[in-house]
Order: sequence, then structure tokens, then C-alpha cells
Amino acid sequence: MKTIYMDNAATSFPKATGVSDAIKRFLDEDCSNIGRGSYVRTQEAGLQVIETRERIFDLFDCPDAKHVIFTGGMTASLNTVIKGYVKKGDRVLISSFEHNSVVRPLVQIGAEIVRIPAASEGVSDLSALPKDLSSFRLCVHTHASNVSGMIQPIEALSSRLFEAGVPLVLDAAQTAGHVPFSMKKLRLSALCMPAHKGLLGPQGLGILCFDPAFADRVEPLIAGGTGSLSHSEQIPSFYPDRFEAGTLNLPGIMGLHAALGDIDFAFRRAHELKLIHLFLSRLSGGNV
Repeated sequence: MKTIYMDNAATSFPKATGVSDAIKRFLDEDCSNIGRGSYVRTQEAGLQVIETRERIFDLFDCPDAKHVIFTGGMTASLNTVIKGYVKKGDRVLISSFEHNSVVRPLVQIGAEIVRIPAASEGVSDLSALPKDLSSFRLCVHTHASNVSGMIQPIEALSSRLFEAGVPLVLDAAQTAGHVPFSMKKLRLSALCMPAHKGLLGPQGLGILCFDPAFADRVEPLIAGGTGSLSHSEQIPSFYPDRFEAGTLNLPGIMGLHAALGDIDFAFRRAHELKLIHLFLSRLSGGNV
């Protein structure tokens, strides 16, 4: 009897073809540490990391591939932005659907949280936005609820925030890999997403894409060795090193590299909608 996996909102299964092979191959045949040596294996691994950044840059129309940062997960990506930019007492605008990866860091900092009310359709009610948006330090908004799956009106929200000069951070945990979108078109200051959901990559790896101008205003959360400017006691000012202290999850990045090799958003979206239609029809007793 076949089992049907229905926990993709938590983590995808099965992973993309080649992911586990890429991880195993790196651990069995390479296992180098980029930036800590200049021999062939480190250089080859470094090139694959660069290729992975560039694939993300292309898929999500990011402003700059060097500002594609690898983190320890989606939670780490959000914490990096929030704790590096928001101070105690700052006003921060969020949706009514936010994950604890957004809410708890803000509470920990002591920020003033203002929630956009939800409309009956399960999306943020933009007609209820506060009148003085310029009083907000930041807006963090999910792209889709992890409960209802409703796609949020990010483009309209982004326009309002852009006019008020408020940076927008998008939580794309439930949409990256499922729904095509452009970081530039949405005018995002930062985009956060995990490798292990819609991108069909491994767990324990997050992605943080910065708008370059905004990145310079965010203080790095973690300081340490980067394999660059080792003679200096200061955090490097250039990217991605500024936000990538410590050893990267290279096995995970190699797995993500394999997962990103062949993504056809249109085909995937059509297939998912077909499965949803089939599922709802069967629940209602229909025949498809």
C-alpha cells in the first residue's frame, strides 16, 4: 500500500533527484573547507558554492549574486535581518499570519509590533494599513500562510511601503520553489527562504538575499572567521563574507546545487494545482 506524504508545509519529500547523491559525494570524495585553503578541492567546491548563489540569483531575480547569503536555516535568515536592523522600541509592521521565527525575535528585542488585520479571504487587509507608514522601522510579511496557503498581496503592499521609505522583508518559506516571483519587481529589501521546502533541498540550510543598499544598514549577527582578511580583527565589509562567518554547511549547499539544477516553475505550479484539484474533488466525493 502506498503512503501519501502530506507534510510539505513542514519539509518537502521526496527531495529533488541528485540531492542525496551530491551530499554523499561531497562527504565521501571532497569534504574540503572553502576559503581555508587554495588547493584544487577547495577551489572546485568554492566554484559550486558560487554557482549555487548564481542559480538563486537567476531564479528569484535578485539584485546581486554576491548578496545571496547562506545561513543555518530559515529561522537564522530571519533572525539575521531582524536582530541586525531592529532596535528596542522600533515600530515593526507584520501580518496577522507570521511564524514565530518573526514574532519571537521581535518580542525578544522589545520592538513595538503592529499587525495588519486579516480580511475574510485569508489575506492581509491593505485597506486597514496604518495611515503613517513612515513611522515604521521595518515590515516583515509572509508570502503565503503556512496554515491556509493563501498568497498575500505583496506587490500592492510593497508599493505602499516603498512610497513611505519602509524596508520590506519577505518570508518566502511556503512559496520559494512553488510560485515564481521577482525580488526586484517586488522591491524587497531582503528575501528569506529555506532550502528544504519548495526548493526540494536538504534541511539545515537557509538563504538570505539582500538588496545591497539595505544590507549595508544591517549589523551582522555572527562574527568570526571567514577565510578572508584573516589578519584583521574587523568583520569584512564585502559580501558574502560580511554575513557568512564560520564554516558553511557545504554538504547542504552541494545538495541545494543539485536541487536547483532543473526547476521549471510553470510546470511545477501546473502539476501542483492539478493535484490540489484532484484532492479537493475526492474529498467532496467527486470523480476525476
